[in-house]
Amino acid sequence: LHARMRPDRSIRSRLLIGAALVLVAFLAGVGLAVQRAHTESSRTERFARLQGTVYLLLAEAEIGADGALVMPQAFPEPRLSLPGSGLYASIANLTRGESWRSASAVGLPVPFQGGLDVGRWRHETVRANGRTYLASTYGVNWEIRSHATPLVLSVLEDAETYRREDAVFE
Repeated sequence: LHARMRPDRSIRSRLLIGAALVLVAFLAGVGLAVQRAHTESSRTERFARLQGTVYLLLAEAEIGADGALVMPQAFPEPRLSLPGSGLYASIANLTRGESWRSASAVGLPVPFQGGLDVGRWRHETVRANGRTYLASTYGVNWEIRSHATPLVLSVLEDAETYRREDAVFE
């Protein structure tokens, strides 16, 4: 060995540098895992809110004696009544081939989802017209006097709102 080289310092410094690199890599991995968990949790919560809005629509909807869909003018969720609010709803009456859209969707090319089996939920991200939406869709049979009317309820929210809230965490 060379006289000026101290083997114990060389090994010790290499061990410290190695431990520091492992610690940095571990902390970066933990940070990414926490961020992904938050994003997924936030997304799940957002779909749960949309599902709650579908239930709100179910509570407010009526089928008339002629089988036509009857909806109220106002809803407990005010964004459904505000044009361009970012929250949009639709109910398709498959028997009559008619559909209802919330006031928030009037004049907008909102890509409502359809073609869903009765009793099924579909939660998805939909891209259309240069925008991204979070969508919850539910198929149900509405029974009146032993006559079933299949309905498809669809609620979409502009994903930009979700992204803004999620970006605060990053």
